[in-house]
Amino acid sequence: MMKRLLTSLFAGALLVTSASVSFAAAPTIRDLPEVIIGDAEDNIGTDNNFFVFTNAFKFDDYAQDVDTTVSTLIWSFDEGNPTGPNWFEINGIGPVAVGDAAIAAEAAAGGVNRLNPAGKNIRLGNTFATFRDVIFSPPPTVLPYADPVDPAKTQHATGKTVRFYVSDGTQVTSEDTIVRTVDDGFDALSPACVYSTRQVDSFTTNNVTTNAGDPNGWFFSVAAGSPVGAYEAGTQSISIQVFSQPATNYATASYQTLIGDWLPYGFVGSDNVVRGKFYVFASGQSPNQANVIPNLRLKLQNFVIVASTLEVLHTNNAADDNFGAELAPSRTASAPSIYRVDYDPVDVPVLAANAGPSGLGGILRAFEAYALNPQNNGKLHLAESEIGTYPLATCTPFSVAPAKTYLPPDLANFDGTNYDAFRFFPLPPAGQFGSIDRTSGQIPTVTHSGSVGVTLSSVAMPSANLGVATADFSPFGKPAGSVTPADYAAMLRVEEGKQYSIRWHITSTRNSNVQSQIRLRARSARFNWNHKLEIGGSRASNNATAQLIATQTLPGIGCLNPDKKPGANGGWYHQIFHPHLNGDIRADVAGTLATKMPLQSAVPGPGSTSSDTRRALFIGVDLVDSLSPLSNSPELEAGLFTIDEVQIRVHPLVAD
Repeated sequence: MMKRLLTSLFAGALLVTSASVSFAAAPTIRDLPEVIIGDAEDNIGTDNNFFVFTNAFKFDDYAQDVDTTVSTLIWSFDEGNPTGPNWFEINGIGPVAVGDAAIAAEAAAGGVNRLNPAGKNIRLGNTFATFRDVIFSPPPTVLPYADPVDPAKTQHATGKTVRFYVSDGTQVTSEDTIVRTVDDGFDALSPACVYSTRQVDSFTTNNVTTNAGDPNGWFFSVAAGSPVGAYEAGTQSISIQVFSQPATNYATASYQTLIGDWLPYGFVGSDNVVRGKFYVFASGQSPNQANVIPNLRLKLQNFVIVASTLEVLHTNNAADDNFGAELAPSRTASAPSIYRVDYDPVDVPVLAANAGPSGLGGILRAFEAYALNPQNNGKLHLAESEIGTYPLATCTPFSVAPAKTYLPPDLANFDGTNYDAFRFFPLPPAGQFGSIDRTSGQIPTVTHSGSVGVTLSSVAMPSANLGVATADFSPFGKPAGSVTPADYAAMLRVEEGKQYSIRWHITSTRNSNVQSQIRLRARSARFNWNHKLEIGGSRASNNATAQLIATQTLPGIGCLNPDKKPGANGGWYHQIFHPHLNGDIRADVAGTLATKMPLQSAVPGPGSTSSDTRRALFIGVDLVDSLSPLSNSPELEAGLFTIDEVQIRVHPLVAD
């Protein structure tokens, strides 16, 4: 049994068991399809706008119970946000509850209120589920109904989460799906969104190595400072120990999977997204408090070229450290924090050509201590690591309308401080913070065009310099001084139970095989929670396959990204952001998110006119020239790229 089962059960697993029948088997439910309610089949001679999907699916095909006849199981459902009037009836019966908060409360209660919800059994007397959108087609039926209009039309086409419950009267299980209403479309069922586990490392035996040439296991290395790595049989974990250091220094060390434990690209392809789950706890801090725990980074990456990186910066020695403490790793070995990292590789030909077991197109996992503060000490432990996949088209489709789109005018430097460029001069030794210099002509540039977008360039910078250019983008599209309460209400704020798809369209007129590194950033919880999609540089390795991955992935002449605007030298780059509002991070605390994260959960959410931006989703981009280690990298690598569009979509959190 995997150790993660020691933690609180995830929603969708067994919810409640009656003490009097503790040995009875629980029902199971899985692979529910997405439901699309259309009206096209009922538009005969006129547009009736009759949004009813009759006999959408057979209940008994999706539930099992080894000791109960499936036709007697009790089915009910809840609807997620928005929390207003319910949208749907199934077999003429509405949801038990509406809203994500109500669903979360029922999960915390163990599903006890869904064991036998009075009058809400949608299976009673019904073999099939018939769905009706009661907003667009309220009963009793009077045809024709009015044609749906925006914003409701778009909202219903995006859909909402519906959580189905199946009970045998003593135990209950649940599963989420999406129900959407599409005007002038046909009734349809989409394939289910199903996460598939590919490999789990539970560290029941020592599989740590310091030899990068070994075929399997977790390779430990130190990049800066003097951290120590070890396998710990007592807690069945791998650990990184960090020691207090001067304020001028930092320390970082990591474990990463060797090639025999990479997820082969053949399991991913162009259809799937990769997910890594990392079970982390801390120990040995002195004093035993959250701001002493080292920060951490968790990664999924192709070779040393492209990485999806979560940075948990729970302490910055700043005013928000009390909020950040709620994001720090658990200090309970039996209930580690669960952090998720998703990665959608750019599907370039070299990955497909190296797709098999031990192929260099595979995806590795990395666990890293990232100690930036002098008080950081003690150990970070990885108790378990899982990697799996889920289908992009059925879980997080790009057909969903963007919740936020940045076009060239929206990428401007509205406040005069959102663009920056500098160099590290003189170059500091590894493990020491460097000095920043902004001497003109010695640093990269950031320029903006209202018709083209924002361009970052280090082409004219001296090759010996380590230069960085950054651009952070306003969520309002206007200067901060002119932001109104209505702008705050419209600002994209993250929510529990969601994940965010950020698509960047990036082009370049430079050859892709000499591009420097690009970092695409997203953050919430101010600066405590960051995600980066790091691409390149082109000379990050002398391995021929690694250089091909870089050349084919980076924007520019030679880029083979298949997802692009017509004629573009570049394409769309897909970053997936998990917000910090997830109770699994506080697996060591029982209850709802409000109990686990009282400060973070109390921050105003979507629709609020509050100026508190802790739940805002901020994005930005960096050019880094050059961190690549090859001796000829500074002369060859230089960055030049333009961002002309960014799309952000909101999806339900893919259950795993």
